[in-house]
Amino acid sequence: MDITKRDSKMLKGVAILAMLMLHLFCRRDNLPYNPLLWIGDTPLIYYFGLFGDICVAIYCFVSGYAHYMQSSKTELRHRWKRLLRFLIPFWVIAAVFSLIGILTGNSVIPGSVKEFLLNCLTIKNSYNGAWWYANTYILLVALQPLSRKFVERCPAWAVLLTSFAFYTVGYGIRFWGWGSCCSAVLAWIITHIGLLGTSYFPYVIGMLFCKKQVVATLRQRLASVKASNICIFTGVTFAGMIVVHGVIQPLFVAFITATVTIILLCICPLPVWLTNLLCYFGEHSTNIWLVHMFFYGSLFHGIMFFLKYPIPVLLLLIALSLASSYVIRWLSRSILKLVR
Repeated sequence: MDITKRDSKMLKGVAILAMLMLHLFCRRDNLPYNPLLWIGDTPLIYYFGLFGDICVAIYCFVSGYAHYMQSSKTELRHRWKRLLRFLIPFWVIAAVFSLIGILTGNSVIPGSVKEFLLNCLTIKNSYNGAWWYANTYILLVALQPLSRKFVERCPAWAVLLTSFAFYTVGYGIRFWGWGSCCSAVLAWIITHIGLLGTSYFPYVIGMLFCKKQVVATLRQRLASVKASNICIFTGVTFAGMIVVHGVIQPLFVAFITATVTIILLCICPLPVWLTNLLCYFGEHSTNIWLVHMFFYGSLFHGIMFFLKYPIPVLLLLIALSLASSYVIRWLSRSILKLVR
C-alpha cells in the first residue's frame, strides 16, 4: 500500500509542528525566551527549529502526491473545490483578525480597505508573513494539469533535472538577490516566481512518488525486517539529519531532509497514539498555519513568551492556534455547506 489519506494527514501534522518550531526557535539573537540547554553560544532548541524548515517541502510533497491522483475527468471540479475549501477559511481568518485589530487599535491590521483586499486576494501578505504560501498554493493548483502531464510523459530524470533547475533559480531569487529590479510590479512577479520555484521541486517529487509507488515498494521490501530495527534506523537517521543540517544550514537542503523524513515516517511502524495525535494536528494544520503567527507578532505582542521557556511557549502557541482553528471551523462551516 502506498501513501494513504491517513498518511498524508499525519505528514501534514508533522509539517505544522515543524513550522511552529521553525518560527519560534530558529533564532540566535534577541531571544524572547530562556533556553535551558546550549551548544557553545547557540541554544540547543535552535537546531530543532532549524530542522523545522522541512515544513513547506512536506506540504508541497503531499499536495503533489494528491494532485497526481486526480483523474483528468474530474480535475477541474476538484481544483475549484480545493481552492474554495482553502480560500473560505482564509477569508474568514482575515476578517476575524482584522476585527480583532480594529478592537485593539492595531495600526497594521486591517489598515486600509485596499490593504485588506490585497491580503484577501493573496497579492500581499502584510498581515501575516506565513501567508506567502497562499499565493504559491493557488499557483500549484492552477498548474496541476500541466504538472501532471509533465510528470506522466517525461522520464523521471528529466522531470527531476528540470524542476531542480527551477528550484535553484527560485532559491537564487529568494536568497541571492537574482532578478532584483526597481519596478514594483515586476519585482512582485519575480518574487512569486522565486517562491513558486522553491515549492515546485518538492511538489513534483510528490507526483513522482505517486507515479512510481515508491513508498509501497519500500514497504514491500522491508516487510521481512523487524519493526524494532526499522524504528532504530529511523531514530538514528533523524538524529544524523539534525546534526548534518546544523552544519549545512541553508534552506537549500530542505527538500532532501523533508523527503527523507516523509519516507521514514511512512515506513516506520509508529505507535497508534502517536499517529492519531499527528493526524489530529494534520486536520487543523491549514488553520494553524494561517493563524499562529498572529500570536507572537504585532497583533498580540508575543503573549506566549511570558512563559519564558521553550516547551511551555510551544505548548501555549499550539493551544491558542488550536482554539482559533475550532472557531474558524465553526464560522466557515455554514459557508462551505452553502458552496457545496
